[in-house]
Amino acid sequence: MSFERTDILKFSEVINNDTYIRYKNLEKFDNKVVIIRKVPQFNYKRQILKSHIELFYEKIKNYETIVFDDCEHIWIDSWIELLIMLNKADKNIILTTFTIGIKFYLDKIIPNNKIHCNTIQSIFQNHLYPYASAFYKPIGFLRKREYLLKFFSYNRTPQRDYVVDFLLKNNLIENNNISFHNFPFETLGDELDLKTANHSYCFYEADEMLKNVDFKSLNNLRIIPKSENFNIENQSKQIENNSDASFNSYFEIITEAQMPFSKDPSNSLHYTYSITKRTLIPLLFGNVFHIMPECKLFENELTNAGFQLFFKNDEDFLNNLNEDFYFNSETQYKIHHNHNLLNELYAGRTEYEMFILQKIEEIYNIKFDTK
Repeated sequence: MSFERTDILKFSEVINNDTYIRYKNLEKFDNKVVIIRKVPQFNYKRQILKSHIELFYEKIKNYETIVFDDCEHIWIDSWIELLIMLNKADKNIILTTFTIGIKFYLDKIIPNNKIHCNTIQSIFQNHLYPYASAFYKPIGFLRKREYLLKFFSYNRTPQRDYVVDFLLKNNLIENNNISFHNFPFETLGDELDLKTANHSYCFYEADEMLKNVDFKSLNNLRIIPKSENFNIENQSKQIENNSDASFNSYFEIITEAQMPFSKDPSNSLHYTYSITKRTLIPLLFGNVFHIMPECKLFENELTNAGFQLFFKNDEDFLNNLNEDFYFNSETQYKIHHNHNLLNELYAGRTEYEMFILQKIEEIYNIKFDTK
């Protein structure tokens, strides 16, 4: 049974467990709203059996609103039939995934749907919480910094391999704030089977992205600067060191946890991109950033929210990767604009309402009071 490990949770229990804010009357919606976690994430295009989907549908069909929580949705093709069935039954559907590009794909596959997807504003609020104190410190955008370029990669993914290969071929590794741990691979070497270690490498779309990448060099590469001499599984230390590195670098490459493998608008992998602290940190600490690999939908997500970009393409980035570009007046205007916009829209909100709660209030036109 494909859904045997999937959790079906009460609305009130999830909200009470996930926030320290106490709300009144959440229990009144337990018979209307259900939270689904641990949806099976099968390999891309491997379909879940229709019979398994129908059995799971029977378990949740009596609720008005179904929330799919903590799913990354890169494998959404395998269970999209469940979303179609729920939509046909006129259910409200909420997806909390940080892979926000998937909304564009769902709008194509399920037109006129009632699916509520996460927003860049909500995601920013969630990820900014550990950095709230940074808004009250002088950043000093005009001060000299030690490193020209920063790019941190703790885990191997196709998109990060693409970037590190780019850095190697353009002689940008030495004397920059670059890390490449090859983590979590303990055994390195020419014969490292990435497709076994990480099934993100199994897509033929990933093969196209990586067709010119020198895997032999990457498989034997391990770069750990002194600034990262700590246990990389320590999340709080990651945040601290990552912030310090950005504060001391002029330029930063943004390669998100999920980036599109496909250039085909009919392919769900075209819409798989995320918004995380990897995007927020350059905005917060005054870095000139470049997005790699190219993702127009991701760029549009930022510009639609009011943020300004710096480069047209990789060549433009390479041609302007210097201190003079960082300090020129147009660049400084964009740096300040992005930082101020981030501060205006998201900073200082030590309390923010959960995305799920916001959507329930919106759907039912109510406002939950706090105790």
